[in-house]
Amino acid sequence: MSPALADPAQDLAIGYDAYQRMDLAEALAQFQKAAEDGNVTAQDSLGVMYANGEGVPRNYALALMWFEIASENVPETDISWRARLAEFKSQVALHLTPDEVFEARRRAQEWKSKR
Repeated sequence: MSPALADPAQDLAIGYDAYQRMDLAEALAQFQKAAEDGNVTAQDSLGVMYANGEGVPRNYALALMWFEIASENVPETDISWRARLAEFKSQVALHLTPDEVFEARRRAQEWKSKR
């Protein structure tokens, strides 16, 4: 019997269901799985959770990292989503030093290069 293949859309759906129920630990776990498999909505959602401290300690550097990753995966034609991510990145960067911004962007590039 072969192992089940990852289904990022299903992981995302389970994550959103958990988020709606305020089961933030489950939402985080499911969003993480979907994000690791390349789901841009999950990547964006992780950024939001880290920026707001939902289910995790607030971490602006990780929020910026996930927003950077999502930004490169959002379709070019989705101008409103791209603009929203740009605003999120600007807002979380206000809470970071220039070195922290650089490090978050470096980590995003490193994450992307491994995929």
